[in-house]
Amino acid sequence: MQGPAIFSRAAQPVPKVRLAATRFAPRQKKLLQGIFSLLSSNLERRLEPALAEIEKSWFHDTDQARSNQVQQGLMQGVSRLRERRGAFATEFLAQLESSLARLSDTTPETQAPGAAPAHGRVELSLVETGAMDEAVVLNEIASRSEIRSSLPLFMLGQRFGVIAGKPAFEVEKLPIGPHRICMALRDATDVFEFTVTAQQDFYRQIDRHLMPVFAATYEEINAWLVREHLLPNLAYAPLRRQGTLEAKVAANAAAAPKPEQEQAKPPSNVGPHGAAARPRMPRGLPSANGGAASWMPTESAEPDNGEGRQDAELFDMLRQLLASRRQILGRLKPDAAGKARSANANAVPVMLPQIQKSLSALQTHSSHLRMVDGKPRLRQISDLRQDLLAQFRHDLPPGADPVLPEEHGDTLDLVGMLFDQIAQEPQLSNAANTLLAKLQVPMLRVALDDRSFFTERNHPARQLLNAVADASFYWTSDDEQDRELIDKMGSIVDRLSGEYDGNPAVFSQLMGDLSRHLGTQQRKAEVSERRHVEAARGREKLEIAKLKAQEAILGQIAGRKLPRFLQSLLEQTWADVLALALLRGGEDSPTFKQYLSLSARLIDSAAAKAGGKPTLISADEASRMRADMLAALGQIGYQGDEADDLAGKLLASATPGEDAEREDPASRTELAMKLKHRARLGQAQEGAQAVEIKEVATPLNQEETAWAERIRMLPFGTWFDFTLNQQGAVARRRLSWFSTVTGKCLFVNHRGQRACDVTINWLARELARGNVKLVQAERGSIVDRAWGAIVKALKVFSGGKGESAPLATAS
Repeated sequence: MQGPAIFSRAAQPVPKVRLAATRFAPRQKKLLQGIFSLLSSNLERRLEPALAEIEKSWFHDTDQARSNQVQQGLMQGVSRLRERRGAFATEFLAQLESSLARLSDTTPETQAPGAAPAHGRVELSLVETGAMDEAVVLNEIASRSEIRSSLPLFMLGQRFGVIAGKPAFEVEKLPIGPHRICMALRDATDVFEFTVTAQQDFYRQIDRHLMPVFAATYEEINAWLVREHLLPNLAYAPLRRQGTLEAKVAANAAAAPKPEQEQAKPPSNVGPHGAAARPRMPRGLPSANGGAASWMPTESAEPDNGEGRQDAELFDMLRQLLASRRQILGRLKPDAAGKARSANANAVPVMLPQIQKSLSALQTHSSHLRMVDGKPRLRQISDLRQDLLAQFRHDLPPGADPVLPEEHGDTLDLVGMLFDQIAQEPQLSNAANTLLAKLQVPMLRVALDDRSFFTERNHPARQLLNAVADASFYWTSDDEQDRELIDKMGSIVDRLSGEYDGNPAVFSQLMGDLSRHLGTQQRKAEVSERRHVEAARGREKLEIAKLKAQEAILGQIAGRKLPRFLQSLLEQTWADVLALALLRGGEDSPTFKQYLSLSARLIDSAAAKAGGKPTLISADEASRMRADMLAALGQIGYQGDEADDLAGKLLASATPGEDAEREDPASRTELAMKLKHRARLGQAQEGAQAVEIKEVATPLNQEETAWAERIRMLPFGTWFDFTLNQQGAVARRRLSWFSTVTGKCLFVNHRGQRACDVTINWLARELARGNVKLVQAERGSIVDRAWGAIVKALKVFSGGKGESAPLATAS
């Protein structure tokens, strides 16, 4: 079923099903409930901000409506969106849960009960234009989302096939795929009872503000299913000539973590008769050579000894690259090579048990610091090699020269290159480098015992190494608030040095401890970030209210001759009164109308008095107005004599008596100075907004305009690097929220704390100048990227081409 047809509504609604009420096997139910939990948590976190953005957009559009009818329609939509958003969220999640619960149901959701089968006679009928337009819009949204997430959806299709015990799912039939998401959106939107125009605009707004969230959600669900051992080795690799280094390394780097496989389950690409079913190629992803990519699941059916052979082959490839490197360096330094050959005459090879024994002693007693020219520096793997050889010489006869067997020497070199490469990450702090230096000996001992350390991404030691490096990427010991995490990682590294005795289980235990602590820190950061986002939204609402209040006051003053002091009071203080009334009750609230009427009365009477005509406000009315003013001024922080003096100045120009321009200039000047230094509504005291960056109001050039448009399309959570000073110090900040109405952007740090407030225009200018840089999403972990850089560097010594490299053997 293709195109808009899949979004046609059923004659009768399909009843919803709860996962708890299904009769799936325990393993199936656990996986489906876990998927729904991840999906619902991401939606609950992002749905409310998306609906708030839609409400603000519609509220802003009401001022630019082409007619009263359009304006009333928008206001009605805003009202229903505000009142029924809770019911919409509940229904949306219930529809998605029902889609998962009906995983084994073969009846299409759009087919009414009792309808004719697809191969039978079908009665054609006219379709309402609105329904057709709805289907077209939803199909466009689903197609864009499918293109955006084609690879994760392909992976999910394979894994859902395993869960359901069926062939791989097509994207249209994937229970949480974009087409089913749009079906759930269609049914949940009915609670609003929108007009056709409002409904279609709502769909488009959802496509902009919410649908991009699913791209990251699909990745997260795939990662969770890998941790649940569901097709852990499933990967996509474009077809290449077999035997090349690039194909072997790329296939290994692309592979998901490899825990114990579920041997009882068949691969997801096996059809009902045992033949491999070729899945439909996802849309939007070209192959490496520019043509159509070949998509095949690479889940291996080999037993563990097959994986061991692969580990051995990849390790041998790395060793051959090292051999090429040594050969070339030997040619460049013939004297050093000659000395090495002469030393081999007295060489005594050191066996692995002796190496491990010496490393065990270094692990507990050796310092991670070295003194060089009287200054301390962090230990390197080359220092460990020298310490080892010094220990071995102590146990050998005089003149004997201890040497490491070539395989173990290569292991030392590779581990050294790994740590050197990780240390080149620009964001690593001093605390991180210290922790990594302490990890050198345990990691070296693991690598000597288990060559899969180099080839398996889910190796416990690699996971711990990556977690420490990754967690240290932003957290620094210079920040007092980061000390808790730094101390926790330090204690874990110290425990590893004291507890590791060759049993790799200690890595898993310590990794679990660190993961729990990191999870707590992450939740704290999310709570802090959510609080700052809500505050930013509140500031935006206040700013919009202040702009509307200012417009209302200026509209009343337009063309009127008023005393300057009165006009200043109205445009500042009374505008704040109107803004607060707008914020609390909206433009239709009695309070806002009352205060707007009071200012209109003041302006009319003051204009009459300034023109030499009788004032319009009697003494009794002035008394009532004064009481209303005192109550209104009290709400924005004016109390006692200050409020009484201000109310008197407002009434002076509009009631009989001396002209406000001439009476008591000293008191008027004093009041003006007080108002100037007093924080207005929603404005912090002087010095409290140091994080808000001011910008110069100049038009954007062509490049800056392009950046501004790109910023508006970025998802929340995008990271930027800010250059802090002329020395090049950089701080990484997360774009937590921005408003398309006011153009304000909120950036937070890694702890979810507010880092700075800027505008989209300021950010666009700084991006164009290079003072701010958009951080591109890194592929793989820090350790994976380090291995990729090492292989690339080593290939230079083998000619730079995998086909001609010595290790280019058949797969």
